[in-house]
Amino acid sequence: MNKQLSEVAVKTYLLVGAGDKLFPHRKTIANAQKRIKTLNQIKIFSGVGHGIETYDKALKYIGQTIARYGEFKYYKT
Repeated sequence: MNKQLSEVAVKTYLLVGAGDKLFPHRKTIANAQKRIKTLNQIKIFSGVGHGIETYDKALKYIGQTIARYGEFKYYKT
């Protein structure tokens, strides 16, 4: 997994739950900072455990982050 993380080539936003027992957030953040050269931002949600992808405030944060980049352009291939 470490090799794959070091190969990430796109701007990366890390969202973690401070209460995640399966992947403790401090260890996750340290690993990301060490290996993901394109790590752009880290957001820690207090009181949130594993399964952050279903947490409504995390989803809202993702939507707001995407919206800052304007409209997506779709191209036919």
